[in-house]
Amino acid sequence: MRQKAIYPLVFLSLHAAFGGQSIRVTGASASVTLPNKAPWTSIGASRQPMRWELRIHDFGQQWPNIGFNLGPVTLYNQSPSNNWVAAANNFNSDTIESNSPGINGCCQGRTDMLVRVQRDVVNRQWTIEAFDTTGGNYQYGSEPILAFGPSSWAGFVIQPNPGESVAFVRWFSSVVPLGTPIPMTATGDLGDWEFDGNLNDSSGHGLTMSGGTVSYVPTPTYPPVCSAGSRRASRRGIQPHWMGRDPGPWTGGLRSPGCRSCRRPPPMTWATCGGNRQDRQRLPGRKLLRLSRRSAGCYRAATRSS
Repeated sequence: MRQKAIYPLVFLSLHAAFGGQSIRVTGASASVTLPNKAPWTSIGASRQPMRWELRIHDFGQQWPNIGFNLGPVTLYNQSPSNNWVAAANNFNSDTIESNSPGINGCCQGRTDMLVRVQRDVVNRQWTIEAFDTTGGNYQYGSEPILAFGPSSWAGFVIQPNPGESVAFVRWFSSVVPLGTPIPMTATGDLGDWEFDGNLNDSSGHGLTMSGGTVSYVPTPTYPPVCSAGSRRASRRGIQPHWMGRDPGPWTGGLRSPGCRSCRRPPPMTWATCGGNRQDRQRLPGRKLLRLSRRSAGCYRAATRSS
């Protein structure tokens, strides 16, 4: 009888171990307003996909009622007692079903998270995803776009708000499949705020924030982690591997299982946690799937056995 076994495996980027600084609003919020010039006067066109990726931590019981304002949407929670978060329509941008994509059952008790919000124009939807920074605990929500808003987003405001610390915010002119791990090191091509002691935008668009009262706090650090998720995964032969030394270049990976009683080692099918068929791949028996620092995150591996 052939059986399929699926195992989650978590790879934490070593970048999380290096630390850095995060911004925390202690009074009025710092901000930047999109200027009345290209590309912001046409960025909202119905053909323009985009995504935002950020790391937030130390937000207490739950995200603040009004969290980070990304421009066309704002991260928010209805009240600290509600275990539900969303990315709400802002500045009369796109008309979204229910006004926002949300995640039920998130994010009480979680203290350090990676968040992604996407405007997927091909599939006419907005999505929100949440991962624990240390890997796993992936959740997502989506809502359809009922109507595209104005092409010009000039005048839209981007700003952090009190109640949370933010390590980085990156704004990209593209989308990725749901479940794709959020890299710790990247540069947003539309906007990039790393908050390492300043409010500068490193994307080249000059969207440096100003004003407000903010402080810079240490970003949480963790030792590198590589977990097979369960003893069953180890017994089945699916093993995570690290190669290299911290802090030098390294590679991690999944080793597909061998087989003592069969002529040919069984293949392993793998995908990112929460991924879809587009990112599923097949790995021959006894081969190693190499994962770089940029591809750290949560993966699911599956094997078939007799």
